[in-house]
Amino acid sequence: MTMIQAISADSHVTEPGDCYLPNIDPAYRDRAPVALDHPVMGAAMSIDNGRSMIPYGMIAAAGRPWDRISPTEHVGWDELHPGGWDAAARLDEQDRDGVQCEVLYPSVGMLICNHPDTDYKKACFDAYNRWLAGFTSSAPDRLVGLGQTALRSVEEGIADLESMQQLGLRGAMLPGFAGCHADGDYDDPRWDPLWRAAIDMQMPLSFHILTGSGNLGDPSFRVLGTDWAVQLGLVYGYLPLMVFPLYVTLERMDRALVEASKDLGAGRWATFRQITLPIALPGLITGSILVFIPMMGEYVIPNILGYGRVFTVGSALVLRFLEAREILLQQAGRQT
Repeated sequence: MTMIQAISADSHVTEPGDCYLPNIDPAYRDRAPVALDHPVMGAAMSIDNGRSMIPYGMIAAAGRPWDRISPTEHVGWDELHPGGWDAAARLDEQDRDGVQCEVLYPSVGMLICNHPDTDYKKACFDAYNRWLAGFTSSAPDRLVGLGQTALRSVEEGIADLESMQQLGLRGAMLPGFAGCHADGDYDDPRWDPLWRAAIDMQMPLSFHILTGSGNLGDPSFRVLGTDWAVQLGLVYGYLPLMVFPLYVTLERMDRALVEASKDLGAGRWATFRQITLPIALPGLITGSILVFIPMMGEYVIPNILGYGRVFTVGSALVLRFLEAREILLQQAGRQT
């Protein structure tokens, strides 16, 4: 048996067909997200009567070859990992992968955050929270569910946190833009009661990529297949390789040197230039090397997030390699 040792702080469920429809407010049942078998995409979720179509082959692509990850690649329901919606299968997959527990985010729910109708989002998120509570109830110590809230008001956000806690959920994923965003962003003091309530209830709050990018279903709204999607994915994937060596270098710095510099009359800039920067320089160089070398050969992220439309050095290398391999195979075929 695989030794259990890892904790995943950013895992996802794959919302099944019975996630929204049976649990949503009856007033929104005719608009509820529904699962279907799309002729091109295969397994997909239709949002708000086709306002947007989410291909499951893109949001549940773990283990699939990079060249088979595309919105035009047909992926049937039987090709998806059942652990995305079946708790027993998820626990088996955790044991196989050596995972102690997972913090679970939504998949479809992330993109619903971009829907322009806040009341619709509220209905969908309440339905998702009820389904997720059932999913995690069989093993709450290994399946840590984060609920969703539309945040149409600060008071509603606090009430949603209380409801999530009663359902057995352990935190919440906030949308990039609250339903009442026009009244002030998250740095506005009016949100302070929500932050205090989350602390008092011990309900951690978090944000996630793709939850505040525009209006879902708007023809002008496009996330995947763009330059900035690839750039964001590269930063998301490679930032730790830069931060870690820099952190290790600075952690070992003798703070007495900074204090001595201040005592000798040096200002902040002089202290940084003469003390901090020279000490941090090995970490900066190491981090740059750790990031630069693998990024020069990176082709998976541009292919997945850029749909192959964003051309990078890594993409060029892979393309050349595949072309060369194809030529060699053709020549070998002629010789035989």
